[in-house]
Amino acid sequence: GAAVTVVVAVSSFGALNSCMYLSARQFYATARDGLFPEILARTNSRKAPHVAILATALWTSVLTCVMSSFAVLVNYLSCAMWLFYGLVGVAVFKSRHENPDVYRPYKVPGYPLVPALYVGACVFLSASTFFAAPAQCFLALLFVALAFPVHRTTFVWWPERAARLNIPVQDGGASGGGEPRLRVWSDADDDEF
Repeated sequence: GAAVTVVVAVSSFGALNSCMYLSARQFYATARDGLFPEILARTNSRKAPHVAILATALWTSVLTCVMSSFAVLVNYLSCAMWLFYGLVGVAVFKSRHENPDVYRPYKVPGYPLVPALYVGACVFLSASTFFAAPAQCFLALLFVALAFPVHRTTFVWWPERAARLNIPVQDGGASGGGEPRLRVWSDADDDEF
């Protein structure tokens, strides 16, 4: 009994560490590309996205305090999380279909079977969570769906409108004339990490 508890605790801390830094890096990269508030793209002298890490910790703390239990928080997270993980597998198929001749430094082993099994497993896990806690999963998916119009209004519509009307805006999703500030990633950018 005690050994299992220790193993689960160590595993949980390892997962927490990876999730914390992964989420922060996602916020950092999205902000760096001009699709999130620019402050989240700041790094410290060691090139760590400290503001994004702090924002992730704050958001996690708020969610933990607001939810009635940790199990409820897991139910809210799991349904949407597994859907988005599945979309990563779908992206492999889309990328291979639309750009078949692009050089890929990493080959997906067992393509197309392995990504298809992965997508199927993600859909199964998401559906399982949805059937176990439908109200919580529905609210989680509604929250995700509401993020799209909020993001579109804040980072696309308002900067484009401000550019047309010559209203000065803080650079949070557009640079200069209202064009989205998207970067093309290159091998030189890997030196940042």
